[in-house]
Amino acid sequence: MQKKYIIWDWNGTLFDDVEVSLESINRVLAANQVKPLSSIEEYRSIFGFPIYDYYKRLGFDFEKRSFDELAKSYMSFYQPQSMACSLHEGAIELLDWIAQSQIPQVLISASYESYLQQQLQQLQCASYFEKVYALNDVYAYSKQQLVANFLQEYQIKAEDVVCIGDTLHDYEIANTYGCSCILFQKGHQSFASRLSLGEETLIVNSYQELYEHIVSLFKR
Repeated sequence: MQKKYIIWDWNGTLFDDVEVSLESINRVLAANQVKPLSSIEEYRSIFGFPIYDYYKRLGFDFEKRSFDELAKSYMSFYQPQSMACSLHEGAIELLDWIAQSQIPQVLISASYESYLQQQLQQLQCASYFEKVYALNDVYAYSKQQLVANFLQEYQIKAEDVVCIGDTLHDYEIANTYGCSCILFQKGHQSFASRLSLGEETLIVNSYQELYEHIVSLFKR
């Protein structure tokens, strides 16, 4: 079925912040006497949503220090360092091609809105998106309601939408509403071995692959 709209995820999908995220969480782990992660591969194998559960898997004891404190500590490391991050290779070219093809794009992120806007401004790419949806806190519980808000606000049929993300949370949201889904393999989570994919979900390893699938899905 020909698609009409793209929902982009930000962190890890467009925004190449995995190394900064690993460095930031390791600083919080070390500060709380919890064993740091050894590699990006280990990070990707543990990461997931909700972030509260991810922190528990990392070994944090919320009786010693609350999730609220830990999340804010993480962001105090992450946000300043993230301002030096770039988009993934090929991302800006793809965003530009999609815009020139007059395919509507929206950005829906579990990021804190203020921080996300700083990153978008730094990279000068906000203009590619018809609208940006984000959360009003740093806890990254879920963006499911944000997707529901978009579908309702724009009166869009889910089957007309492709969600592009890098985590199982993106897949689960797309599956919940009946959207197609493309998962980018080089973001925050490794999932191929754990995911039984339906025909509406694809996994890609590069933006060249992503471009090819988008061309196919949005044939005019």
